[in-house]
Amino acid sequence: MSVVLKIDNRERYAKDIFTVPAVYENLEYGDFVFEINDQVHVVIERKTLPDLAASIKDGRYTNQKKSLLDKYDPSKIYYIIEGTVNYCEQGINISGISYSALLSAIINTSVRDKIHVFVTKNTLETCGLIEMLYNRMSKDPQKYSCNCTVLSKDDVIRKEKVTSPKDCLIAQLCQVPGVSNKTAQTIASSYNNIAEFVQEIVLKRDETFTNMKIESSSGKLRAISSSAVKNILEYMA
Repeated sequence: MSVVLKIDNRERYAKDIFTVPAVYENLEYGDFVFEINDQVHVVIERKTLPDLAASIKDGRYTNQKKSLLDKYDPSKIYYIIEGTVNYCEQGINISGISYSALLSAIINTSVRDKIHVFVTKNTLETCGLIEMLYNRMSKDPQKYSCNCTVLSKDDVIRKEKVTSPKDCLIAQLCQVPGVSNKTAQTIASSYNNIAEFVQEIVLKRDETFTNMKIESSSGKLRAISSSAVKNILEYMA
């Protein structure tokens, strides 16, 4: 049983700071992901205070959090809020958002949404926290692993709406560990049914997914994660 730390390619600073082994790739969810035996157990979203303020202002914060909660149980989701403010200073404003609004968003995330929230002073402290989590989990992976499977809201809703061979392909893909509804829909858009898709992956293996791109909640295009591809080939090819 092994622990793998995956870091999103956008976290460019990480390679210069981290001392623990990590895999860098385009992550569909979160900035940092901990996997145990290819199963996601921790998803971490990092936000600096200006990032948090900007995402609240344009609605990305709410949409992003909803996507995470649709995919994962709250117990697997962590937010790291990076930066400090003077708690005693009145009328403080960050990127057009008042401190009280920022604090309200953080409280709602923790108390209402049951998501873990850490607050760090700076990037260095954030990296130290991630490394501590990695070392703790690596010391006893069994302690932090869970064999239970949590269905997302989309999975439950979708089960009632399988009305075509393509819908059946989407539903089947979503049963593969690490494959989200959005990933499944992206893949299924190129095939008419399960048999057609399976025939393709048996012949082409990894090449099947080379040109497939997933649109994130922010509008950016990402490749299908290597762990998702690996699991699809293992379970369906």
